[in-house]
This record gives sequence, structure tokens and C-alpha cells, in this order.
Amino acid sequence: MAGQSFSEIAKLIETISAQMEQISATIQQITRDNQQIVTSIRQVDVISKGTAAEAQTVSAGVEEQTASMEQVASSAQSLSTMAYELQNIVSKFII
Repeated sequence: MAGQSFSEIAKLIETISAQMEQISATIQQITRDNQQIVTSIRQVDVISKGTAAEAQTVSAGVEEQTASMEQVASSAQSLSTMAYELQNIVSKFII
């Protein structure tokens, strides 16, 4: 009877040991997966920062272009006014 109890205890210990090995393997896999997730998140962060920097560059370019267009519009208005004034002056001459 005592031999049978020790045999049962040994089997239980083997079962528990196998389960602990499975748990350990699962934990190691989870750790590897977490490391891959962290790496992926870091890559997304780098890409996001690069995209933000490019967006700022584009925004600055658009602002410069807008300022240039405003200068062109102002110059065109000045030229239009000058042309009108010149036309009035020239119309006074009789040919």
C-alpha cells in the first residue's frame, strides 16, 4: 500500500513537472511575442515621426508658396493700376 502511494505521488510529480514545463514554454513564447510587439511599436513610432516631419516640411512649402502667390497677386494689382494710369495719360495725347 505504501509503495502504491509513493508511485501515485511520483506520477503526480511527473504530471506537475510536465505542466510546469508547458507553462514555462508558454511564458517564453509570450515573452518573445511581447518583444516582437515592442519592436513593431518602435518601428511605427519611427515611421510616425518621419511622417510628421515630412508633413511639417510640406506645410512650410505650402506657406511659402502661398506667400509667393500673395506677392504675385499684389504685384499684378500694382501693374494693373499702373497700366490704367498710363492709359489715361497716353489717351491725352492726340495723334
